[in-house]
Amino acid sequence: MDAYWVIPAHNRYIQAYSQEQGPHNTPYSLPIYAHPVYSLEPTELIPAWFHQLLTSTTAVYGNLAKAASQLTL
Repeated sequence: MDAYWVIPAHNRYIQAYSQEQGPHNTPYSLPIYAHPVYSLEPTELIPAWFHQLLTSTTAVYGNLAKAASQLTL
């Protein structure tokens, strides 16, 4: 399921709707967490240009999200 609408909930959970759902449907409640990484190497900061894209206007962020969704892994 691709989340279309996401809000933070309680206790490290989010509530999400798919694009086909609306406010009259029960949202999915999903935990959010990060897996720990055990390494002696220091982490790298994200590049400044990428940070600017993430914190830019809605249109710029939308273009970034669209481009990311088109990437193949």
